[in-house]
Parts: sequence; C-alpha cells; structure tokens
Amino acid sequence: MLSSNMLEIAIGVTITYLFMALVVTAFNELVASFTKARAKYLVMGISKLLDGKSELAKASKSQRGRGEKASPPTWAEQFFRHHLINGLSRNGEKPSYVSSQTFAMVLFQLIRRATPPQAPNGKIPGNIGFEELEKMIGAIQNDDLKEALVPLLEEARSALHAKGSALKRFCDQIETWYDHSMDRVSGWYKRRTQATLLAFSF
Repeated sequence: MLSSNMLEIAIGVTITYLFMALVVTAFNELVASFTKARAKYLVMGISKLLDGKSELAKASKSQRGRGEKASPPTWAEQFFRHHLINGLSRNGEKPSYVSSQTFAMVLFQLIRRATPPQAPNGKIPGNIGFEELEKMIGAIQNDDLKEALVPLLEEARSALHAKGSALKRFCDQIETWYDHSMDRVSGWYKRRTQATLLAFSF
C-alpha cells in the first residue's frame, strides 16, 4: 500500500513538473516573440562583428530636425539593408536568423562595393586571388572590421590542406568566424532566457 501511494505521488509530481515546464516554455516563447528578442540579439552580434558596437547607429532627433546630412551608413546598417537579408524578414523587421553562408556572401559583396576596381577596365577580376583579397581588405574604411578580416585571410592563405579557390577558402574562414561569434550570442540569449524563466517561476 505504501509503495502504491509513493508511486502515485511520484507520477503526480512528474506530471505537474512537465505541465509547469510547458507553461514556462510557452511563456518564454511568447515574451521572446513580443519583444523580438532573437532579432535584437542577432543585430547586437552582427553589429559587434562588423562595427565593434553592439547596436545599429541611429541619427539623433536633433540632427533630423535640423536637416543635417546623415553620416555614412555603418557596415552593419548596409548588411541589414542588403536584399538577401531583407528577404529573410517580414514587414521591414530584422531577421531572427542568418546562416553563415549568407553572412559570408553578403559581407563579401559589401567588401566589393567598398573596393576600388582592380582591373584597368574598371571591373573586379573574376578569378580573385589572395593578393586581390588583401588589397580589397586594405581599402576598407573600418579599422575594426579590417583588423578582424586580416587574420582570417592569413589563415585561409596558410591552410596547407584546404581545397578550392582563394575566395572560397577566405569565405570559409568568414563562416567559421561568424559561427563562433553566434555561439557567443547564443550564450547572451540563454542567460536572458534563464533570467526570464527565473523571474516567472517566482
């Protein structure tokens, strides 16, 4: 009889625990959706990567009111304005997820835009080697981004067993850099989630 009562209590506690876990998880997802937390943390992470800042730059109301000329867009602003990134979101909102391949593709396109043409005919050569990539990175007017990309290029150049073109190897390094950074962003989001769940549990 005693063992039967203990079994019933154990089953009741387990069911209650599972039910509360589902309620808390649903509440956390509701809060994250309402506050667009995932998109905000993604913006923070990518802004930190590209500009060394944890948020997108915004013109002040006084600047807009006086009609002052807006400052040039940051790299993160250009990134989120790109049509490949806009296609991942809806209603003009920031996306909550960007793959490493998409990040590398968009970033390289931004680098090409910021780079003076290397060929006499005004076009960037199709078969881009390490020397061309080094010149393109050197022309970037962003010390934080340049400082991050130079070692990635050197790592791609020195990889003994890597296959593919110089551009492919460089983009692979960018993808790895992005993935590592997103691991850190995931840590930020998990700590925020834990704080939310802890507050809700009380």
